[in-house]
Amino acid sequence: MRASKSRHDAAYALAALLALAATMTSCRHAADRTVGGTGPPSPLLARLWPNADGTGWTYHLVQTTWDDTLAASTVFATAAEVPPAPTLSWLATHDALVPRGPLLGADSAGYALQFSGQITTSSGVTAQNLAEAFASPQPVPSAAADPLLAALWRARPDLRARIAARLGAPPTVSSGPLGRETVSHPLFLHGYAWQRSASGIWNYGDVDTLHSWEYLSATLWTGSEFTLQLVPSLADGIYLHGRILGRTSVTTPAATFTGALRCLYLVDFGLSSVTDPYGSVIGFERTISFGTVDYVDGIGPVASTGRNLVFVGPGGRLSCGYGEDVATLTGLIVVPPLAERGMERGVSPGGVPLTPGVSFSAAPAQRPVRRWRSGPRTSSGP
Repeated sequence: MRASKSRHDAAYALAALLALAATMTSCRHAADRTVGGTGPPSPLLARLWPNADGTGWTYHLVQTTWDDTLAASTVFATAAEVPPAPTLSWLATHDALVPRGPLLGADSAGYALQFSGQITTSSGVTAQNLAEAFASPQPVPSAAADPLLAALWRARPDLRARIAARLGAPPTVSSGPLGRETVSHPLFLHGYAWQRSASGIWNYGDVDTLHSWEYLSATLWTGSEFTLQLVPSLADGIYLHGRILGRTSVTTPAATFTGALRCLYLVDFGLSSVTDPYGSVIGFERTISFGTVDYVDGIGPVASTGRNLVFVGPGGRLSCGYGEDVATLTGLIVVPPLAERGMERGVSPGGVPLTPGVSFSAAPAQRPVRRWRSGPRTSSGP
């Protein structure tokens, strides 16, 4: 009876918090994209990604790999011949047409993100620590590292010497408990040095003190876009693009969320030189990765998809790429202050503990899906 009552109290408190968050209005302030941006955090962004210390999310992560049978046709004789990356507006309506190659394998793991104090990057920036962990079946903390550099290491072999020289060693690749590179953090739902300001939600990396990633801009109307140049001190032409696709319904193992805000991302890794075994340049190519993240008011990111290392071929035709990752919410890590009010820690299904004293019970396979409505019913704005 006590456990049932505590679950009821926790659900009631969480619903009350969401109702309070829904009354907050959005605001926008000018802010610098370097360390110490000005202006208070946007309340709308705070609703979409709560960041109290201890708050966390657990996911079921499935990563599929396949043979990119079209990759060989994407190398061009000159840099001028390499087509540009596709636009976000094109991807928004044609992403399902991007081909998939012959299946090589599929892996899955429990994946989690949790705010845990602060962290200082190798470049000297201190920000909130959004820690990553994998679980199979017990949580395995992931080494803190700049996730963008791990993706760049794979996408741009011609930059590996520069990256290693800047860091003093190759970047750490976050991987699952088996250490397999096929089970690694999803690029579009990763952790590390996290910051929310008036102008957006960002990450800092290990290369310099500039923002290394942008999760969301403060402009969140359907069709709005943002662009961030990535690691300009390493190379030109590497960009992150984002576009708000609007509100949608998302089904996860934890619940069905109605009114989730979906953001489409595209990373253009720029022009890469291709060399033969002797180091001579034999051509040029362009690699991209793209995917989506769904954010729910008062909850945070509940789902993510990503297509990894896709090559741009003749006429802008996209190759199969090397795989896909899909992360879906299985549970929430409730912040300690709720437990201190007499509420049960770990009432969410399928969660994994990342901090001492936080426990979770596994969800039955046949557990019915709950429905959660967030935001307005239309997709005309946030």
